[in-house]
Amino acid sequence: MHANTKQSISKTDIEHLWAANTDPKASKQRSKETMHFSGFELYDYGTQIAHKFQNKKGEWLAVISPFTFSVTTAKHLGYVSRAWNGNGKTLYLDVTGRQGERGGTCATDENNNPTPEMFILWADELKTNYAKAAEYLRKQVKRAERKQWTPNLASAAAALGEVKAAAALYAKFFKQKNPLAKVHKPACAARCAALIVEQNARNATRNAEFEAKQAKIQKIQDELDAANAEKIAAWKDGADVYPPFTVAVHLRARAQARENGTLRHVIETSHGVTIPLCAALKLFERCQKVRETGILFDPTAEKLGVAEFSTRSIDKDGNAQVGCHYLTFAEMERCRNTITTIEAE
Repeated sequence: MHANTKQSISKTDIEHLWAANTDPKASKQRSKETMHFSGFELYDYGTQIAHKFQNKKGEWLAVISPFTFSVTTAKHLGYVSRAWNGNGKTLYLDVTGRQGERGGTCATDENNNPTPEMFILWADELKTNYAKAAEYLRKQVKRAERKQWTPNLASAAAALGEVKAAAALYAKFFKQKNPLAKVHKPACAARCAALIVEQNARNATRNAEFEAKQAKIQKIQDELDAANAEKIAAWKDGADVYPPFTVAVHLRARAQARENGTLRHVIETSHGVTIPLCAALKLFERCQKVRETGILFDPTAEKLGVAEFSTRSIDKDGNAQVGCHYLTFAEMERCRNTITTIEAE
């Protein structure tokens, strides 16, 4: 299909037209499309993201940007890769000259200023710029070695390897001399490997120290939890101890003396609140009903006071939020089972 054929096309058809196009003068662009092509150059939002070449044998090579720039462009680059698949060889290189601005590691000069021009690998100047990129990367590796900055050293060495591999593919495709054929592994390769080993050893030591510290903290917490559990158990048994604070309230039943000398049963909470037994039983029965029927408590339609607090909610499991106190159904049921004599006011 000719690129200028007037026909309704989907958003993903632009890259297929570009992949199939063999006319350097053909173009395709629609007003509402972000992707378009002119000849062998493919653009997205006005930024070139791919370029393709043909050698003397009629074979095709596509240079596609590895940088996404945005979520939409990342999706479009995926379309481009799939559309080109099977049409020829592929090089993933920066055809935009913007590596220093977005994506990957920002290139810098001796004064630590961004130098994206050092990574410009324009499609029509690949051979020259391979050499520039390799030379720049060698400098980066040497400078990183002097500073012994392992992450930068490792990334620079890896990037140099990628540029060399891309140059070899380019040279083989066009049957030209490889501009980086004599570029060997950087002299600091062994030092780079040694630094990485040292860094990994330091990381392992730090991780071991951190794990030991965490184990010590956990041991202290376990001991504290055990001590608190003992205090809570003693408090529930009637001991005159102050229970530790917990989010879920603990309960105990006690006999409280009236002014006339008689006793009444009350429910005490671990937060220091005393609840008349009748109010506590009423709350328990309402929570039990919610569990049985599945109909939730509606505080706007029903008022259920517990001492000086109002019931705010009862969930499907019967757990109640009364004021700022959270009472689990299991704890209410346990306390209810400990009451042997019910004497409500």
